[in-house]
Amino acid sequence: MTRETAVTDVYRATAEGVPSDATVRHYDELPTPLKERLPSLVDDAAACEQVPETEGTFVKFTDYYYLRCE
Repeated sequence: MTRETAVTDVYRATAEGVPSDATVRHYDELPTPLKERLPSLVDDAAACEQVPETEGTFVKFTDYYYLRCE
């Protein structure tokens, strides 16, 4: 994820829904612009038991979130 990363989808995942081989980034590892936007992005996050099979990033914030970016 770069400073210019455009987040296209956000999903709220359970800890059990995070694949064992997934890379999970913690909130404090994100670039500052994304850290500033994340709280508003997760407000509308769709809950899902299994994230879509697309390339994305898991982020541990107040819960686990899966971000798909362009």
